[in-house]
Amino acid sequence: MPASPSHIPPGTTAQITRLPTFIEKDVEKKVTEVEGVLEIVCKDVFGRERAVRQGFHCMTGYKDVTPYFHVVFHGLVDR
Repeated sequence: MPASPSHIPPGTTAQITRLPTFIEKDVEKKVTEVEGVLEIVCKDVFGRERAVRQGFHCMTGYKDVTPYFHVVFHGLVDR
């Protein structure tokens, strides 16, 4: 899942601009929680590839008055 912008200058931020596929494809709205690991791959200013793994927990509120999708990121995960 690409970030936007895809080229991030030092000291700036980016964002994930769409919902994960496992939420988009949940047409029956049965998914309430998902826990997993997100791998972030990038290149540093010298062109060396870096990868970081970070845990996450997401919750859905399809049936609430105002539906929501909420993600909590945890600490880094060892490889």
